[in-house]
Amino acid sequence: MRYSLHTDTPVMPMRPFDVVSSASNRLLPDGGVGAALRVSRLRALRALTTDAAWQAGLDHDRGTLSVGKRADLLLLSDDPLDTADVSDVKVDGVWRGVQRLYRRMSADSLQ
Repeated sequence: MRYSLHTDTPVMPMRPFDVVSSASNRLLPDGGVGAALRVSRLRALRALTTDAAWQAGLDHDRGTLSVGKRADLLLLSDDPLDTADVSDVKVDGVWRGVQRLYRRMSADSLQ
């Protein structure tokens, strides 16, 4: 079954890697673990991208890197599949098509 993951932005902050962490760890408020409801990080990332585009009826031009689709890209600080805590992954850059829209400032550039 296909499903998407999302936040209730603008009510909640848009922090997609927190969503991936929640879906893949399933820590309960009492400290227990809902292990039966966990999904892999890869499946959670697919739910935020490919399957979210499909659910919104936008998969004809977004959601995957394919010829003829939009090439919006993120440059990440770490590999979200391999890092110890996926919530710590930072977005270092954002491109929409060929235009850079965002670059995270390094601590060195702030001094």
